[in-house]
Amino acid sequence: TVSVLYWISLRFAFTQSPMARIVRAHILLAALAVAATCAAAQSLDAIVASKEAALSRLADQARATHARRCSALTGCNSLNADCSVHACGNHFPGSRGFNCTRGFGEDPSMCGSSCGGLVRSLNASVLRFPTGVDTSDGDLQAFACSSKGMQATFEAELRSGAITAWEYVGHSSGSIRIYPGAAQARNGRSSCGDYDARLRPWYIAASSGPKDVVLVVDVSGSMGASDGTGGTRMSSTRNAVIAILRSLTQNDRVSVVLFNHDARELRSQTRLQRATPATVDAYVAAMSTVYADGGTSFLTGFRRAFTLLEASQGEGANCNTAVLFLTDGVTGDALTTIQSEISASQARLNNRAVIFTYSMGSGADTAKPQAIACANDGMWDSIASGVDPLTRMRGYFQYIAAGVNSSVARWTSVYEDAFGLGQMVTAALPVYDSLGGVRTLVGVVGTDVTMAELERF
Repeated sequence: TVSVLYWISLRFAFTQSPMARIVRAHILLAALAVAATCAAAQSLDAIVASKEAALSRLADQARATHARRCSALTGCNSLNADCSVHACGNHFPGSRGFNCTRGFGEDPSMCGSSCGGLVRSLNASVLRFPTGVDTSDGDLQAFACSSKGMQATFEAELRSGAITAWEYVGHSSGSIRIYPGAAQARNGRSSCGDYDARLRPWYIAASSGPKDVVLVVDVSGSMGASDGTGGTRMSSTRNAVIAILRSLTQNDRVSVVLFNHDARELRSQTRLQRATPATVDAYVAAMSTVYADGGTSFLTGFRRAFTLLEASQGEGANCNTAVLFLTDGVTGDALTTIQSEISASQARLNNRAVIFTYSMGSGADTAKPQAIACANDGMWDSIASGVDPLTRMRGYFQYIAAGVNSSVARWTSVYEDAFGLGQMVTAALPVYDSLGGVRTLVGVVGTDVTMAELERF
C-alpha cells in the first residue's frame, strides 16, 4: 500500500507547480525509504505502463470517431440504427446484454434478494447528459452518434485485461459515454443525480493547467427576477458559480467579486486565493448567503477584479488568467470608459486576462458585454431564462484546456467509486480536434484502476 501511494503521489507531482514539485519531491525521497522492494516497484511500473498504453489507444479511437462524426450522425438518423442506452433511463434491454452481475459492484437493494450485484452490460455502453443540456445541439448529437464507435475498443481493452474497470469518453458538452454499461434506474428525477463530465476530477486534471480565475457576478436587484424554472436568476447564477468553484484544483487561484452599484470581494480577500478544498468550501458557503439588491455598474466590478489580479502578481504560476463576468442588467457606464480602464489595467498585468462575458435574461445588455469580451480575447454568450448558465460556458472550458500536453496521462488522487468498485484512481488524456491547424478540445478519455488491483504489486 505504501508503494502504491508513493507512486500515485509521484505521478500527481508532475501536474503541480515547480515549487510544489520541489516540496513533494523531498517528501517522496523520505517515503522511498519505506517503499516496497525494487521488484515490486518494477511490477507496478509495468502495470501502469500497460494502463497508459490502453488509455492512449482509447484516445486514438476517440479522435478517429470524432473525425467521422458527420457521417455517424447521418447513420444515426436511419431507421435501422441502434439507439444508445441512457444511463438514467428506465429501459435496459437484456438483448443488449444488461443483467444483474457481481462483476462491477454490488448492491443487494438494487436488484433484490435474487442477486446481490447490479445491472451491467459488457455488450453495450451507456450515455449520460448533464441536467439542462440542449439535446438538440448538433455537437452533442454528433458525439452521441460517433462515440458508439468506441464500443469495439472498449470491449477489446477489457478482454485483453489491459483495463479491468470503467472506461469512458467525456465530451466538451459535459456528456459522457461509459463502458461497461451501468444502469442507473430512475424513479422520478431526484433518484438519478446530475452528472457533468467537465466537472469531474479526471476531466479537469487532463484538460487544464494552473490558472487564475476571477468570477465577477452581478448581484443587482434585477437578479432576483424569475429564471423561468421556479427559481431566480440569482439562484441559477449561484449554482453556476459554485460548479465552477468546484471544478478548480489546488494548482489554481480564485476570487469572486460581487457587484451592483458597488463591488466587493465575496470573502473580503485582497488577493486571489489558492483553490484548496477548504478555500473552495469557504467560497461556496459564502455564495449561499448572497442576495440581489441595488443598481448595476459594470465598471465597479471590473475595477475590483483587476485590483485583485494586480495585487496577486508574482504569487502564482503566471499561466492562464480568466475573468468570467455574469450580468443580467444594463449599466449606465459608457463603453469607452469601461474599455479604457480595462486596457489600462491589462497593461499593468504580467499576463493579460482573457475576459468571458455572459448576458443573462431578455433584459440584459448584450452590446457592451460582447464588445468587452471581443476586445479582451474572450467570448460572449447570451443565457436565456431557464437555461443553466454552466451549459453556455463552453468557451471558458475550451480556454482552460489550452496548452495542455495531450501525450501525458494525468492521474487523479484516490477516491471512492460511485458505481461500487471501491477505492480507485483514474488515468485520463485530453482529445483534440486539430482541423485547420487550430487545436480545440473535444473531450477527455479516462480509465479507472482500482486500488485492489494496484495493491497486488
